[in-house]
Amino acid sequence: MWPAIRLPCDVAVEKARGWRSSIVASASTAPTAAIFASFSLFWVLRGLNCLATSSRDSPRASLGRLLIKLPRRWLTCTPKVYVTEVNVTAANIVFGLSDIDQYTEGHLFSLFGTPETAPLETESGEAAGPEAPPFIVKPLDFLASKENIIRWDVQLLDFDQSFPTSSPPDDMLGTPPEYLAPEVAVGQNASPASDVWALACSIFRLRSGQGPFAGIEVSSPGDALVMIIRTLGDLPDEWQHTLFDYHGRPTRDAENGALLPEVTYRRSLRDLVYNIYDSPENGIVETGKVRPDYQAWDKTDNVPYPPCFADMAWKPKATKIDNVYLHGYDDDTDELLEAMPKIPETEAALLYDLLSRVFVYDPAKRITLDEMLRHPWFHIDDGDKLQHED
Repeated sequence: MWPAIRLPCDVAVEKARGWRSSIVASASTAPTAAIFASFSLFWVLRGLNCLATSSRDSPRASLGRLLIKLPRRWLTCTPKVYVTEVNVTAANIVFGLSDIDQYTEGHLFSLFGTPETAPLETESGEAAGPEAPPFIVKPLDFLASKENIIRWDVQLLDFDQSFPTSSPPDDMLGTPPEYLAPEVAVGQNASPASDVWALACSIFRLRSGQGPFAGIEVSSPGDALVMIIRTLGDLPDEWQHTLFDYHGRPTRDAENGALLPEVTYRRSLRDLVYNIYDSPENGIVETGKVRPDYQAWDKTDNVPYPPCFADMAWKPKATKIDNVYLHGYDDDTDELLEAMPKIPETEAALLYDLLSRVFVYDPAKRITLDEMLRHPWFHIDDGDKLQHED
C-alpha cells in the first residue's frame, strides 16, 4: 500500500486548509504499487466566477480529451453492473507518477526544492498535544518540478459508493451537487445515464476550469437544479412539483418542503462553451491600453509552468494583458477577461454538440458512454496524443 499524492488545489483553497496535504491510499496488485497524483489541480475556488481568477491551472485541450478517454476500460464496463456516479468527477481522476518510488530524498529536493513548513497552531491558541506533528507542510506542487514526472496514464478513485444497477440504494449518493443529474436531484434513482451526465460535467470542468452547474451558491441538489434550469430551461412537468427541504434535498414531507424558487435569470449552454478561455500565444494579450499596476500577493502566481509541462497545462494567472497579469476579481477583471482568446470555434462547435447530447432532462434520450467516446470531439487529436493511451 502506497500513498497517493494529490496535486495542488487553488492557492486560496490550500490556505483555507492550513496548507495541509491531502493523502489517500491506492492499492495495487503489481509488485510495486503505483503512486498517483490527483487531478485536483483543475479544481476552482468556489465563489469566483471565472477560470482566470479562480484556478491556478488549465489543461491543454488535448490533455482534457485524453483524460476522459483513458479511464474507459472501467467506465465502458462498469455501467453494465455498477453505477459509479460519485467517482466520475474531476477530483477522482488521477495521474500516475514516473518511478517515484525510486527517487532519493536528494533527488526530490532537487526537483521540488526544500519543503515549506510552518508551526502548527491550534484554534484556541493552546499548545497542541503530543499526538500532533510539530509543524505543517505546504502541499507539493508537481507542476513546479524541473522535470515532468507525471505520466499520461490515469486512474479512477473512490468507489466506496458504487452499487449494482439492479438494486440502487434508496438514499441519495454523496455526489457533489454540481455533478448530480437532474433526475437524481429530484429524488429518482441513479443509473448509467446519471454517470454520463457526471462525466460530461467533468469534461466541461477539465476543459474550462469550472463546472457547468457549479457556483458559490450551489451546495445542494436544489441549488444544482436552479443552475440546470438556468441553462437548459424549465423542468419536465412531472418534476415541477418536487419539494425540497431546508437543506435543499428532495422530500415528500409537505409540511417541511417547498418548491424551488422561480428561476428568472437564464443563460445558454452554447455561450458557456464558446466562451471558454484559451491560452494566448506567448502568454501575452495586447489591447493597446495602459492599466493600473497590480501586485500579486504570491509572486509565483505570475510565473508560467516550466517548459516541460507546455503540452499539459497553462496557468491563466501567468497571462499578461497589456502591462498587468490576470489576478483576483476587481473592477477591471471583466474587461481583462473579455480580452482573453477563446477556444477555436471548430472545437467549440464539437464540444457544444457533445454536451447538448448529454445535458437533456430525459435520461433515456442521453447518449451512452460508448456513443460519447465515438463523438468527433474526442478525435480532434488523433495521431497526436493518442500514442500515450495504451
